[in-house]
Amino acid sequence: VVGTDAQMDPQEMPRLLSAICEGADYAKGERFSHPEVRARMPATRFWGNRALSLMTGLIAGLPELRDAQCGYTALRLSRLTELPLSALYPRYGFPNDLLFRLVEVGARVEQVPVSPIYGSEQSKLSIPRVVIPLLWILARGLMRRLLTRRPQRALS
Repeated sequence: VVGTDAQMDPQEMPRLLSAICEGADYAKGERFSHPEVRARMPATRFWGNRALSLMTGLIAGLPELRDAQCGYTALRLSRLTELPLSALYPRYGFPNDLLFRLVEVGARVEQVPVSPIYGSEQSKLSIPRVVIPLLWILARGLMRRLLTRRPQRALS
């Protein structure tokens, strides 16, 4: 998936696709290992993404997860048919919900370093309008994990 927000370098897509060709079911862009992430990513987004990634990773059983919010991804088509697409959260929490669902079906998730790209635009995200749905998504993911007692998984 390449978003329309111009925050993804199309030249990095082959790395995501390569991860799929090498056996990953889901290749997840990861911006935090980039050496200039602190200079490029606004501080509020940096710390918010770090916190959400930590919570999402712990709940999903992927403690090594570094960038839950990055929308630069590739998904193996055969895994798509296993997901409850109509039940996925359609807004800002989509990446978190998708990760929970992928782990539930036993998908192999791999993190792929990508470049953080931010322009001079101002975010239109409203913290209260984002936080409340995200807390619900995290709580729902935690309940499903506890009910199914899925173990933690290694993240590539």
